[in-house]
Amino acid sequence: MNMQPEIKLSESATKHLISYLSKDSTHTGVRFSVKPTGCSGLSYVVDYVKEPKDDDLSMPLNENYLIYIDKKSYVFIKNLHIDYVTQGLNSKFIFTNPN
Repeated sequence: MNMQPEIKLSESATKHLISYLSKDSTHTGVRFSVKPTGCSGLSYVVDYVKEPKDDDLSMPLNENYLIYIDKKSYVFIKNLHIDYVTQGLNSKFIFTNPN
């Protein structure tokens, strides 16, 4: 299922994802979802995708790859902004969620 992009990626996040995806020719994109943690919290999950799930929502990452969004997670990550930052020797995704 295709949708209008409502998740925004910074240039550094996009470059990192494309660089990682290009290392394995079987990858078709990346999936963002949430999973429950603790009493009432949620954490973000980033999975590299070889085969999309039937109920994934999708939008283009670039001309070669797609961003997949777990349909059940979409309500929690709608309008999410994703950045990728390097601090010293550590690199990580930073999720900014207006919801």
